Amino acid sequence: MSVEAALFERLKAQVGTVSNRVYAGIAPQTVSKPYLTTHKLSPGFTYTHDARSKLAGPRFQVSVFASTYASAKAVEAEVITALESWKTSLVQGVFVEAAQDLHEPETGLYHIPIDAFIWHTY
Repeated sequence: MSVEAALFERLKAQVGTVSNRVYAGIAPQTVSKPYLTTHKLSPGFTYTHDARSKLAGPRFQVSVFASTYASAKAVEAEVITALESWKTSLVQGVFVEAAQDLHEPETGLYHIPIDAFIWHTY
């Protein structure tokens, strides 16, 4: 399983407030709130002198979208807990790097992008 697919499944399983409302890239316009989107921001490859190693730490962004600030903050806490506690044979560790509190005037939604490095083998 790819780390992208594993992230998608982790969020669906561990962030109960959004249920199955987790989308790669963009969400449908009619989706109920709150919901999450995911984006891979960098590949995070690591290298030895000879070649690329079997360990990578790509940067992902998990964006929380909600109708209220309180709801956005509650989902943010769930996402961070799900990420920081995630260790499997694939995922070696997750480090949350940044999170911002934003409001989108066009949609009226609260948006919290959470950036995390997901260290994994492949």
